[in-house]
Amino acid sequence: VNFWNKAVETIDREPLCQMQLHQLRHTVDQAVKTHFYQRRLGKVGISGGGDIRTLDDLQKIPFTTKDDLRANRTRCGVGGAIAVQAMHNIAESRRLLAAAAG
Repeated sequence: VNFWNKAVETIDREPLCQMQLHQLRHTVDQAVKTHFYQRRLGKVGISGGGDIRTLDDLQKIPFTTKDDLRANRTRCGVGGAIAVQAMHNIAESRRLLAAAAG
């Protein structure tokens, strides 16, 4: 079997869950830096990554639809209050995944 990244692709369940939980918390922390997601997640009681206790908490996060984004664009103008993760954060996320995989 060929692997792109064997350490990550064959990681045991518990370290995988811990890595996913860490990444989910980080993603929520990044999302609430925008007014759009701060309001959206605030409505379900999430103000930051610390409010995510387990991977089951993913169910609390509402889906974002095209209509949600369009409505935000109408309210806030082109670009709205949505932000894209900076490239250095993407690189850091990849580094953390590799480190967690061992």
